[in-house]
Amino acid sequence: MQKKLFMILLLVIAMLLCSCNASQPTPLPPAPETNSTIDPLPESTQPEQSDKSELEEVVTPEAPSSEEEEPTLPNPEEEIEPTPPSPPEEETEPTPPSPPEEETEPTPPPPSEEEEAPPPAEEDEEEPTPVLHTDLYLPDYTAEQIIEYFEEVVLDVEYSDGAGDIHLVQKWMNPLYYRFYGSPTDTDKEVLNALFEQLNAIPGFPGIYYSETESQVNVTLNFLNEADFNESFSSVIGGEYAYGAVQFWYYLANNEIHTARIGYRTDIDQSDRNSVLIEEIINMLGISDTLLRPDSITYQYSNENMELSDVDLVILALLYHPSIQCGMNAESCAEVIRELYY
Repeated sequence: MQKKLFMILLLVIAMLLCSCNASQPTPLPPAPETNSTIDPLPESTQPEQSDKSELEEVVTPEAPSSEEEEPTLPNPEEEIEPTPPSPPEEETEPTPPSPPEEETEPTPPPPSEEEEAPPPAEEDEEEPTPVLHTDLYLPDYTAEQIIEYFEEVVLDVEYSDGAGDIHLVQKWMNPLYYRFYGSPTDTDKEVLNALFEQLNAIPGFPGIYYSETESQVNVTLNFLNEADFNESFSSVIGGEYAYGAVQFWYYLANNEIHTARIGYRTDIDQSDRNSVLIEEIINMLGISDTLLRPDSITYQYSNENMELSDVDLVILALLYHPSIQCGMNAESCAEVIRELYY
């Protein structure tokens, strides 16, 4: 009985203390450590079950205001996942050292007034496109010069038979066949054979050949002493003193040369006769003597030239070109030469 009264008294005292302290906020007790334990009350001090709920209502502290947020305490029961270790940093390749800067040549100081500045470097000029020339072209002769010489020696034919118009082109259209008469020397034959080979190489030239057939011969080469020469060619030389002479015949219809005869004097020195041998053959082909070109084999006042000059060969090539036809006049020939000679 006394024991029950003691318990009631304790309960009353506890209730009075709770009512007095209700107005004051009870501070939160410090959080217990995870490994600490609370000792239970002894059985003699534990209130009965019916009064436990009432006690709990009295001692429940007020919730903290919104101004004072209750600190979040770590929950010991929750397992904290360990933070995975950060991956190792990738090894970066070392940056190669930058190449050394090129050494620039120091700019030379400007020339002083006393020193003259060097002349500016000349720019390379583009080489002009070379002009293509024909095989007839001679660098030292213009087309007009060639035309002038052509008109002199081709359109003023020497020693024709007097018929027809000698101011028109006259030339051979068929092959020439020659034969020796009289007494030529071996040197005479060698000089003439070398000339004939040179002529046969000219494009368009019909060719000149030796023939044993009398009926085929259309060119006679006569080697005569002075008396026989003067008698045989009196109609050609007209009483003048000459070492050689040529006479040819052509068709009046088209001015084509078809027959010729040449006389050489055998009483002159061989060196003088060599030049005459060549000159008379060229005259027979339709080219007369010249007064314009001292270097020509047909120069009228000299027999020192022993071979055809370059201009002589060009005139022969033009005369026997297919574009120059028998009977053409000076104007027509000049037009053709300007087209062929460049």
